[in-house]
Amino acid sequence: MPWRDLFRAKLPLDSQLDAELRFHIDELIEEKLAAGLRPEQAKREAAALEFGGREQTKEQLHDFHRIATLENTVANLKSAVRFIRKSPACSITVILKLALGIGMNSAVSSAIDAIILRPLPFPNGDELLLLNQYDRTAKNPATRRLHWPRA
Repeated sequence: MPWRDLFRAKLPLDSQLDAELRFHIDELIEEKLAAGLRPEQAKREAAALEFGGREQTKEQLHDFHRIATLENTVANLKSAVRFIRKSPACSITVILKLALGIGMNSAVSSAIDAIILRPLPFPNGDELLLLNQYDRTAKNPATRRLHWPRA
């Protein structure tokens, strides 16, 4: 399917789908008539019972003949442009909040990656540890910790 067909209006496609639906319903009616049913009974069984609703079938064929996500994206973009034109202050606020949230998320993710997830840039960096010694007999909690090197 050529790319230009994705953006064309539904009206030409609707007329093609109507012709296609009529053809298939006529074929079913002919099969029913050949099986010995009366014409009105053949129309009822072919059109309503076996073939299903006309609009539902047209929608299924629309979905088959187009890429729905691309059309939805284009429709959403059109709605977004209309909303931005209608209320620019609200739109700017939303855009700034999104930018701030995405920026903060990126900064936190980068910090977590650099501090926690990546190994230290030392040989056997995962085996490094910190040793502290505490003096439990000290009365002041601030002086309980002994600092290295001790003079």
